[in-house]
Amino acid sequence: MITWKQWLLGESPEQDSDAVVADSGNATARELVMRLGDAWIEAAFDPSDADKRAAWEFYNQLRSRIVTRPLPYLRGDEKSALESVHGLFECAREICEKTGPEAHRFADLLWAFLNNDVRPFTSKWHKPFSSGKLSEDDNHDFREELERLQGIVVYFEQLFLALARNQPIRVSSSTVPDAHTPIPSLRSDTEPGWPYTEILFSPSVDGTTATKVHENELTAIRARRGSVDDEASNLTGLALSGGGLRSATFALGALQGLAKQGMLANFDYLSTVSGGGYAGSFLTCLLNSNPINADAPSAQPPGLGLGKDTLPFARTATQESAPMRHLRSSSKSLLTGGFWKRLEIPVLAFAGWLASFFVVLPPLLLFTLVICLLNQEAISHALQGEAYRRSGWERAIIAIALALFTLQLVLITVRQHYRRKQGMTNLPETALILGGVMFLAILAMFAWWAFPLGAMLSHWINEATQTSISLPGESIIAALSAIAIPIVSRLTTMTGKTSRWKPILASIAIVILPLLFIWMVATLIASQFLFVGDCREFDMNRWGWLLGLAVVVFAATHWFLNINACSLHPFYRDRLARAYHLKLDSQGKVIASSPQKLSELTEKAPYHLINASLNAPAGHRESLRGRTADFFLFSKHYCGSESTGYFDTTDIEKTEPSVDLATAVAISGAAASPFMGVNSSRFNFWAALLNVRLDYWLRVPDRAKGWLDGNPGPLYWLRQFIGDVRDTYAYVNLSDGGHIENMGIYELLRRRCRYIVLVDGECDPGITCGSFLQVIRYAKIDFGIDIKIDLSRLKFADARAETDAGIPTEKPPTGKAASPTVDYHFALGEIDYGDDKTGWLLYLKSSISGNEGKAIESYRERQPEFPHQSTADLAYDEEQFESYRALGEHIVTDTFSKELVGTTPPASIPTWFQEMQRRLHDR
Repeated sequence: MITWKQWLLGESPEQDSDAVVADSGNATARELVMRLGDAWIEAAFDPSDADKRAAWEFYNQLRSRIVTRPLPYLRGDEKSALESVHGLFECAREICEKTGPEAHRFADLLWAFLNNDVRPFTSKWHKPFSSGKLSEDDNHDFREELERLQGIVVYFEQLFLALARNQPIRVSSSTVPDAHTPIPSLRSDTEPGWPYTEILFSPSVDGTTATKVHENELTAIRARRGSVDDEASNLTGLALSGGGLRSATFALGALQGLAKQGMLANFDYLSTVSGGGYAGSFLTCLLNSNPINADAPSAQPPGLGLGKDTLPFARTATQESAPMRHLRSSSKSLLTGGFWKRLEIPVLAFAGWLASFFVVLPPLLLFTLVICLLNQEAISHALQGEAYRRSGWERAIIAIALALFTLQLVLITVRQHYRRKQGMTNLPETALILGGVMFLAILAMFAWWAFPLGAMLSHWINEATQTSISLPGESIIAALSAIAIPIVSRLTTMTGKTSRWKPILASIAIVILPLLFIWMVATLIASQFLFVGDCREFDMNRWGWLLGLAVVVFAATHWFLNINACSLHPFYRDRLARAYHLKLDSQGKVIASSPQKLSELTEKAPYHLINASLNAPAGHRESLRGRTADFFLFSKHYCGSESTGYFDTTDIEKTEPSVDLATAVAISGAAASPFMGVNSSRFNFWAALLNVRLDYWLRVPDRAKGWLDGNPGPLYWLRQFIGDVRDTYAYVNLSDGGHIENMGIYELLRRRCRYIVLVDGECDPGITCGSFLQVIRYAKIDFGIDIKIDLSRLKFADARAETDAGIPTEKPPTGKAASPTVDYHFALGEIDYGDDKTGWLLYLKSSISGNEGKAIESYRERQPEFPHQSTADLAYDEEQFESYRALGEHIVTDTFSKELVGTTPPASIPTWFQEMQRRLHDR
């Protein structure tokens, strides 16, 4: 016969040697023995039948409850778990009342368990849950304590089962943590990976070039990993999304968080787009500094690196590092400086408008001169207020032209019908050219009639508005039409999608008002410079002088004007470089970086991929897939796209000496452009005319320039005006990478990275994740890659119960709509690359869940739209900068909580993902 102590501690000499039983090393068992007292535990182990029945009944209650099962991180309900634990007391009372005093041994064990292990837990958490006053941090603590309690419950579950069967307690001490045991880690060996053998280029990319791109990147990754002779496998990538200064500051905090956890140095690739490129290039450029002089003073800063104790993220007890202080003070980089510096933007804008005028003037002047020369009699009569009747031959020509144009449209339609039957969808280029020529002829005939009508209208207005200040009537109409364009455009955007007025207003803003403006400007030239005197006779001498002026202006602008230089791009580029592109001198002091060549980027940082959009709305390449844009890449070794091909970066730098790291980042963030990738504005004509341009025309190295190409000058500006932007010209138009893909993960998926971290800081106040869902669609269409990710917990929590659209029904006192809160900041998804190869994507969303701390909470109370303030905000004060930076660091740190990775910090990215994957998906 054994004692209760021997049974509880697994010290029975009669136990099966092969059984896994409780032992004296089990802290829960030892603590239970101490609670029961010597007299109780030294008694003979002889449970009654009532003890056994009661134990069996309570065992069944335990094993059917949530409290004995893991609480899934994303699917578990904390309140239900607490109610399950609390319900054990009522269940225990019912069993004890039913079995009576004959089950006193069971009762002693039961209440020792409930009063000493369960009651402290329920007492602590019942009130906060019942009052609804729980923060996200409280939920973390609840789960941590619940997991410890579950280990104890598992022991008692097996204890009551063993008591019911009159057997040893079959549970290992190693699997039963007590209240003083930390949460176990589910550490395992790194998953076997696959080597980096290819980049997923389409067949349109030359095979030799594709191989060279892959080999150069593979060599760089091997060098960073310190395994020059080995194949790189299990590629890792970090993507920083677009979103201007907001995403740059948020991404900076995320980089700090990754460095603090020892993960930043483990990434193979850094892929950035738009605002994410600010932060990414800051890191890349700074790490390109020369080694600090060993003879420098002892007070020199720590060395450069990607850890928490190296620059740029190392800090002393009293202050941040010098590079971080520079970024904080440069958060108003685009709007800083004295009076003369602030004049730079309007001066550049005015210079651009002036250049636009001289670009548009020659063709408009030439067109006006030709029409006035050929139709001088009708225009002269109209300027005197006399109606002019068309001759029979004019009417005949117009009728013939309209008939030919109509016939051509019919023939094209019929031909296209038969071509489709043969499997051909595109019309021949000759048919399109012929149709365009006929259309221009119709426009010329319209101008033939329109000029006399404009002259007649000018005469009536001038007669009706006789004032001391004489303004030509046509100039008044032109000015009014120009002013009306933005007004009507705004009304168009404010009109609902289903309103019948929307297409009408859009047609007025896009077609009627621009034509009216051009018509009146041409009429102004004719009435004021070509038809003179009281009789308004045509002056051939003036006509010759104006023709000569048009030729001279065209030649001067063609040879000397570079539209890249007279846009806002140089200003934008220089300000970004001044704020973000820093280096350390030999003494460790922060200095402005001289132009940093892409081809000379360091391998200390992850391989930097800078994403831009190649705009080609008039292109017909199959590789564009009807998107009107293509993915353009800048990197250390190769730059290009599938439409243009990929070229050695040194060749790009020779062809375009102005292309460096700052230029690439400015192009990647060129949000204000006439053509904006797949989301081009309908008002790109006016964006080009008014010089609202940050885009860049880049020379393709292997393409010969025509005699009209010269610099990217008036010809390319005119192509922007009329929308003739293609990927086949000697110069291609590049703009913000977010105009086609704002997340920056497309190129990482092309390289089949196994582990990807996406830092999404774009403006998304509704938390729709629209840009992320768009790139998921691109990946499926272009590469056959399927990304499976549950975003339901990223949907807003507080606004969800108020409106289906997620907009709170009540606005805060400031009148600004608050950005909603979410359940979680992140989501983990699978990447199915095919061929039984699965990758993982960690999606970190700029969002508020309620566990960010008092400083961020205080800022959001005053700025409720945070963290989705407008991208147009180009000046951050210290508090705004710190709020976005701290939020990025907090969200990254949140993914390293004990619930997700265990108590032992992961040493590598694969291990980090494995830990999260088990807790988020397996349980």
